[in-house]
Amino acid sequence: MTTITKEQAQEIIDAADEVITALAGTNEDVHPDNSQEMIRLYDDLNDHYAPPEVVRELARIALAALEAEPEPVVPESISVRQAIYALESADCVTTIGQAYKMGWNAAIEKFKEMNKCL
Repeated sequence: MTTITKEQAQEIIDAADEVITALAGTNEDVHPDNSQEMIRLYDDLNDHYAPPEVVRELARIALAALEAEPEPVVPESISVRQAIYALESADCVTTIGQAYKMGWNAAIEKFKEMNKCL
């Protein structure tokens, strides 16, 4: 099993982006009709950044993430009165409706953040 660092993962993404943008014709350095440069980009990605062993490990990591049970996040207990007081004292809200909206939006953003990897 290979260990992939954040830096290596970013390098793979960057190398793949080079190939993808070249294929799309949006790469400033390589045009899709330039077969020699396209081959160089593909070889660089496949031989240097993402050889088969690395691709297999990335697939294992992705599969493990998809199969993992989510860990529940249980916030500290707080009453509605305490929540509104905390928000009012921070000059965030002046009505219960604003407090509800602010809490709802924060919860939705957290949910979206948790599901980005899916």
